[in-house]
Amino acid sequence: MKGGLMKLVHIKNPNFEVMKKIVEIEQEAFEGAGNVDLWIVKALIRYGMVFVIEEDNKIVCIVEYMQIFNKKSLFLYGISTLKKYRHKGYANHILNETEKILKNLSLNLNSYFLSKSKVDKSQNIFNQVSGNKTKFLIFEFDIMLTNSEKSNQES
Repeated sequence: MKGGLMKLVHIKNPNFEVMKKIVEIEQEAFEGAGNVDLWIVKALIRYGMVFVIEEDNKIVCIVEYMQIFNKKSLFLYGISTLKKYRHKGYANHILNETEKILKNLSLNLNSYFLSKSKVDKSQNIFNQVSGNKTKFLIFEFDIMLTNSEKSNQES
């Protein structure tokens, strides 16, 4: 996070150019296996929350949350950082700052879904943010971390 001016931006309207850039970053970050397209990004913006970190007016990191139907709860859908900007604290920063925003809006962050191919790195990031009080549930295709299980671990 050195260098240019960095700012956290909440994407509130489905702007085609911004959505296209989010899809491109996901594809680059996950080497062509990103799990979003324009339709998914549009739904995440409309029915969830999407935040980006911009540095020198360029999107370098993204976090996407989706609302749980009829509840004041969200789950983390995805997080991506451009390769050139990795290992510089962007993912930790965007997670920490957006969790504060969600709490201020009285929204609960209930769970995290993580790609199996990124388990070790993802677990490290989430454990750092939560102070190693997280539990990951491994499913055949995804990994899910739930906040309710975090509190059960504190015994």
